[in-house]
Amino acid sequence: MPIEKIEAGASIQIRTDATRRGLAPIRRWAAAAWERGNRWVRSPWMRIRPRVSLLTGSILLLLTLYVPFAWSCKENSTGLEYIQGEGGWPGLFSLLDLENVGRGFYIFTLAMAAFALLVLLVSSFHRGVLRKRGLIQGLFAVAGAVSLFVVADSFTFRVGLEVSGLLDWLGASTDAPIFALHTITLAIVLWCLRAGFFRRQRPIALLFVMSGAYSLLVIAAFVLPSFPQVRAIEQHLPQSLEMGVPAILYWIVPLALWYRFGLSRRIQMRSRWPTIRCRIVLLYFPAVVAQPFHFVEAGSCGLWGVPLYCVGVHLISLGYMQLWGEANPLLSNRQVLNEYEEQ
Repeated sequence: MPIEKIEAGASIQIRTDATRRGLAPIRRWAAAAWERGNRWVRSPWMRIRPRVSLLTGSILLLLTLYVPFAWSCKENSTGLEYIQGEGGWPGLFSLLDLENVGRGFYIFTLAMAAFALLVLLVSSFHRGVLRKRGLIQGLFAVAGAVSLFVVADSFTFRVGLEVSGLLDWLGASTDAPIFALHTITLAIVLWCLRAGFFRRQRPIALLFVMSGAYSLLVIAAFVLPSFPQVRAIEQHLPQSLEMGVPAILYWIVPLALWYRFGLSRRIQMRSRWPTIRCRIVLLYFPAVVAQPFHFVEAGSCGLWGVPLYCVGVHLISLGYMQLWGEANPLLSNRQVLNEYEEQ
């Protein structure tokens, strides 16, 4: 059967299911906003060629080696000094006391930038390299995961600081920010598990159950001080989980859904991606809006490497996304991408 007929049938099925369920106005708005933004980025006036995007992003990332990037009590450290053990990661890794993980992640992104330059160099002699579906999809999956993490990291880091500052101003106890964070996390987990869709995604459902159980333990240790056994169990768990669990959920669940549905080669799986994507857009909309403010604040503190780093990561991801769309015309068919806008 021709691909066009298969995709048309899948698109019609999506519209039928969506009409039956009745899309909420906010989700319709999110899908329309995503598609309009996607058309704006792809317009001839705004579109950045993949090679330019990859080259620019890689250079910006590598420049962070020589500009202030990491927090320090005395003087901010460059990326090179951060690798050598000076300063702290300008995000959640510092709050979670995971500086070695932060350094490893930073080195990994530098390697990603160097590899992008290598790919561009090889493609100058063998242009077919940029058309290899498997290679481009793998690179896009890695770069997209890093880009999503950078957005989630800066947002959850800023939210954690603001919540802590607000509760300190109100005179709350030092454990109050953690209690508030896990109360919200438990509520979100329970709300998500109500949906049959999440319960059918077994790895994600298991992650939700484990996260909810930990959040419930933290809440019990806070509200039941007369039971020292509960507090003892909570204190024996790694301290990094206190803020790490909500942050991991915010990043890993959308990432897992994107890998399973958005990057799938099966039309049946990909046809469900617009529904899932519009919800992820709603989830990440505050984080995307807040990131420029994070750049401004980092710049005001002299950490000019932070905006360079984030923009570089996003540009590399954008470059691979464009190459992936060119190498996979089936996966970029607009009948599926625009089906919400047609409602």
